[in-house]
Amino acid sequence: LVLPTGKKIRFLHTSGDVNHAFWVPELAFKKDAIPGYVTETWIELDREGVFRGQCAELCGTWHSRMPIVVEAVSGDKFNQWVDEQNAVKVAAAAEAASDKAWSKEELMAKGEELFNTKCAACHQINGTGLPPAFPPLKGSPIAKGPIEGHLHIVLKGKEGTAMQSWSSLNDLEIASIITYERNAWGNDTGDVIQPADVKNAR
Repeated sequence: LVLPTGKKIRFLHTSGDVNHAFWVPELAFKKDAIPGYVTETWIELDREGVFRGQCAELCGTWHSRMPIVVEAVSGDKFNQWVDEQNAVKVAAAAEAASDKAWSKEELMAKGEELFNTKCAACHQINGTGLPPAFPPLKGSPIAKGPIEGHLHIVLKGKEGTAMQSWSSLNDLEIASIITYERNAWGNDTGDVIQPADVKNAR
């Protein structure tokens, strides 16, 4: 997190899977994140610096990979950071909206990076999942079945399971992830999903 000093900041906490605990000891900050509930915390940072924390709840196999880093900066530096982040979003949106036909190699590279940051916590980097809660994608009838069904689950989620909707991702991001899932870990369908395919499926 990058946060400005000298301003009151409100945090809203919840969880999409299991209990977590947002803990930054140097800031005397700890709050639980509980599925189905929203809790809040207020903080005002009085000095610049980098403060490190950790999820303080034993939340699963990836618990040790849940560090927290808070960087407190001046108001001017924060505004500059916000402008930089907005520029990145604008560039990403323009890239996703382009009419470019992406190669399989390009989509696989983007898809692997996105999968590892957004999907691997549940489905694992090697695609084997954590059954029964988080099913494998390696050899999966979803990842090797009809593209339309795969798109639908990623865009809409699956009711009654931990699989959430990822419709907030842009068309290129979803196209990259699905192309990767359908060709990684020996799935080798050869399918290449373009952003236009995702746009039509929304």
